[in-house]
Amino acid sequence: MTVVDASVATKWFLYEEFSDEAIALTQTEMKLVAPTLAQYEVSGAIIRALRQKLIDYEQAESLLHRWLKATATNVVRLDGDNRDIVRGSEMAHELGHPLKDCIYLAMAERLNIPLVTADAKFVKAARTKYKAATFIGDVPSLAA
Repeated sequence: MTVVDASVATKWFLYEEFSDEAIALTQTEMKLVAPTLAQYEVSGAIIRALRQKLIDYEQAESLLHRWLKATATNVVRLDGDNRDIVRGSEMAHELGHPLKDCIYLAMAERLNIPLVTADAKFVKAARTKYKAATFIGDVPSLAA
């Protein structure tokens, strides 16, 4: 099982650098999990792409439905646990990093599983607290 953050899950729907690696995660036997926060972050990224005119309204609507289907069919299982907010708050303070990112890190720590993110700066900071934080570009080593 692996925690994926919104920067990874967004790449399933909006093609960007490392989208192929992110999509490959969904095609393995690895179970993917994320805090419920991801539901809002990925939806927000899709709407941001619409506002920036990177996609049109019909595409945004389709992508939102695909994202909601991915969570409903457990392509990624959403898990809400208040302990992740508390621990994430501690980590955010200690690392000087945004709370939302640290909630994913706290979940990975609580479940004792890897965290995969597309945020290289966050990986560097996160590894000072939790060694199993992994950059999406290094995912092939994770699946091996």
